[in-house]
Amino acid sequence: LKKTNRDILDSSPMRLPWWLNLWLVVSSLICIVDATFVLLRPRSLPFGDLGWLYKPWHTYIEVDFRYNDPEDEFVVVQSMLNMVEIALNLIAVYLDFKNSKLSVSLANTVCNFTFYKTVMYFSMEWWSGWRFTKHNPPQTLLLMYILPSSFWILFPFLGLLATFRMMMSHLPDTQPKATKKRKVK
Repeated sequence: LKKTNRDILDSSPMRLPWWLNLWLVVSSLICIVDATFVLLRPRSLPFGDLGWLYKPWHTYIEVDFRYNDPEDEFVVVQSMLNMVEIALNLIAVYLDFKNSKLSVSLANTVCNFTFYKTVMYFSMEWWSGWRFTKHNPPQTLLLMYILPSSFWILFPFLGLLATFRMMMSHLPDTQPKATKKRKVK
């Protein structure tokens, strides 16, 4: 039997692109620090006993006041969701290392999750009239808020495209097979 391109694709392992694995690991490391900063407040704030661990976040809380407000429930829930995101990221990388095709669908799910969580965070700030960030000059807002956070929109979106394309290429062919017409005698 002759193998078609589809047969070769279906039997080949699905592996995540190297850049997506890198993104999942690096973003997990950053999100660990981010989530623990929020969840450990007020201990992680500048005056807290763990404040020395979070020096870069002490600059950020001057840009985004939501991070400086221990009473803000939204950022707490977002940080709890970050912990789920971190676990899913690392499981996807582990599954990819083990050559499991499940890594692609899990990476697709977590990219979707991260993309929409970040869009929601930006949307909440916009909808509130920039309540937590409007005090910033435009350059600070761009360099310290919009640009860094945009990576959590851009890379998950690219990850969604890459994993979706991979999953689509491995779907069974659903086109009806062409049948030969028999000549009626």
